[in-house]
Amino acid sequence: MVGDLDANVERLRALLRQVRFPAQQLDVASLRLGRPTALLPVLHYALVDLSAALSKFLSEHGHELRAKTDLRFVEGAYRALREDLGYIPSLTVGQFFTNGFAERKVLLCIDVVTLSMRMHEQLIGGPVARRRSGPPTTLAASSRVRGGSFSGGGGGGS
Repeated sequence: MVGDLDANVERLRALLRQVRFPAQQLDVASLRLGRPTALLPVLHYALVDLSAALSKFLSEHGHELRAKTDLRFVEGAYRALREDLGYIPSLTVGQFFTNGFAERKVLLCIDVVTLSMRMHEQLIGGPVARRRSGPPTTLAASSRVRGGSFSGGGGGGS
């Protein structure tokens, strides 16, 4: 739901609790201001730490996201999202690194965590360990997903 930053921050917090994101790493005040330093740990967790299967999948597809500068990490994450998860971020890398765009950044994080959970389920055939089960999360309205599948072409090739 675009237009309600506080509600979207709460959606993100609830989603992060489901996937056991370390609460002390979430700076809610900076998140509400759209500071990139508040969002980088969330993206890193979703793409690298949440699922060993997803991390391995991305690495095997040429997206090494560990041991990178913040800029190189976000560029690599965006490339992986576009090429292998079928997701086109609504913000540019430059916009991501400016202060502001708070709600769009929160929605980006919601989408990336949701995609990571779904991709994990596709890769191993089961859900990411959660504290409690609930209804599946839908993608935020501010972004576009190509073709309804984010399996990255799955049939071999380059």
